[in-house]
Order: sequence, then structure tokens, then C-alpha cells
Amino acid sequence: MRNEHGLTWGQVAHLLGVETRDVADYEQGQPVPNRILAAFSDVFAVHWAWLLLGIGQRYTPASLLFAVDTLLL
Repeated sequence: MRNEHGLTWGQVAHLLGVETRDVADYEQGQPVPNRILAAFSDVFAVHWAWLLLGIGQRYTPASLLFAVDTLLL
């Protein structure tokens, strides 16, 4: 998600309201608290099944519009 929007770990962390290390840990496959996953889901409109299990659709095209709008705020 981050790379698709051309964002750094720090920018994503700011959008999510979390520490940069939390974003880095998630991308590197480290365990992260559920609140971090919930923030990803809320801000980028990502499906829980994809976040937790890597199955199903990551998000719908409509969700991408939400994510782009969020990034411009």
C-alpha cells in the first residue's frame, strides 16, 4: 500500500497515528498490535482477511479513492 502511493514509512505512520517503527515492523513481517492493523484498515480501507491472512481482495477500487482522498488531507 505504501509503495503504491509513493509514501515513506514516516508518512504512513503519520497518517495512521502510530510510530514509524510500527509501520516498518509490519512491512518486515514482524508482529504488530491489532491497533496498528486497525489503523491500516481504517485509513487505507484494507480488508481484514487480507491484512491478517493474506487472502482475498486487498481492497476495492472504491477504497483506493478513499485512500487517495485521505492522503490529500
